[in-house]
Amino acid sequence: MHGSPLARSPSHLHRLSSASAFTPSAVAEGVFLELRPSGHLCHTDDPRRGEGHNPHRHHPDPVHHPVPARPPGGHRGVSGLLNVIATACKVIATAASRGALAGVLGSAEHENVQGEVQKKLDVISNAILVHATERGGHLVALASEEMDTIYPIPAAFPRGKYLLVFDPLDGSSNIDANISVGAIFSVLRSPDPEVPPTLEHFLQAGAGQVCAGYALYGPATMLVLTTGQGTHGFTLDRDVGEFILTHPMLRIPAATQEFAINTSRGLLVFSAISDGTQS
Repeated sequence: MHGSPLARSPSHLHRLSSASAFTPSAVAEGVFLELRPSGHLCHTDDPRRGEGHNPHRHHPDPVHHPVPARPPGGHRGVSGLLNVIATACKVIATAASRGALAGVLGSAEHENVQGEVQKKLDVISNAILVHATERGGHLVALASEEMDTIYPIPAAFPRGKYLLVFDPLDGSSNIDANISVGAIFSVLRSPDPEVPPTLEHFLQAGAGQVCAGYALYGPATMLVLTTGQGTHGFTLDRDVGEFILTHPMLRIPAATQEFAINTSRGLLVFSAISDGTQS
């Protein structure tokens, strides 16, 4: 792993325990200066993974190198946005995996829009995702659980046609106990990319999503997503810095010996599911 950017010791993360570090620019700029993993999703039989292949040489990080208005040979479709999100998830995974060594545990002494006390890694993860996606040229605006209002893409960056909604670190209360955490995201089409975005633009039916997925930061880092043609799981191969397709066409099993559900919300579960788990 010594050749991988993810194997480097991100010394700048030690500074994140100080209150002054918790601004989007200070956190995200510091992270991306030292961690520049490739942001591409690959299939397991990708021929580029052969001997001598260096994905970082051939595929520069789209976050550290902002996408120009019309990138040569490129585009700003949903696949490009997913690559940017994937890159951000790799950086977050590295910060999460270092825990106390990087000073990212504990609370940040702030509350999010839901009145929950933010963890330091909540703030860091949000800053990383904002820093990555605002520069890619794919979005009109974004909304995060860690931000009070929607965030229009600044005029300094190219704009696209999508809206991004995310929780940058779901289950952050698990961090200090070294239990898996993750991120949840949804991509929507902007009703009118040419006008200033509003909250109403985000209030769309679930069926209108362009893409939805989650990242899981556990013993392995996974990115699970769907664009409407099946749900697929990618596992981060840290040796090459790529998400590799390992779980194509995921399905809920017809029968199982175990189930996982948030029982505090049992009354909200459909009766058919509830009856099935009790029988």
